[in-house]
Amino acid sequence: MSCRAIWFIFIIVGCGNQNSSFNLNGSWVLTIMEGEAINFKDDMKIPMLEFQVEDTSVTGRAFCNSIRGSYEMSDEEIKFSAFAGTRMTCPDQVLEDTFLRLFERIKKYKISNSELSLFDSNQSELLRFRKTDQ
Repeated sequence: MSCRAIWFIFIIVGCGNQNSSFNLNGSWVLTIMEGEAINFKDDMKIPMLEFQVEDTSVTGRAFCNSIRGSYEMSDEEIKFSAFAGTRMTCPDQVLEDTFLRLFERIKKYKISNSELSLFDSNQSELLRFRKTDQ
């Protein structure tokens, strides 16, 4: 095998993680939580996340409160820091709290067809988001 062929393989493999990170960048809106499509009520905000890959920060909102934090990722693994945010009382506080607690269990992610799926360690999909800024 020539040096040129080895260099080509190195470039292809070496760029894989950067591409996943790049695809994560931007805004995502929640579509599914724990396997169920969300029925949004009039007084609810649509949960969303905005990833900034340059500094691994994430901002957004749950069902009524703003959130911010950071994340670490490698290959298909992702881990979120504890979120800071506003603390308003929400019309559906149980739904708000459930959404936020799910991030503690997230271990893996997958991006496919403009959808971001977040999984726990058993490969159960906890949250699914759709990319909004294509």
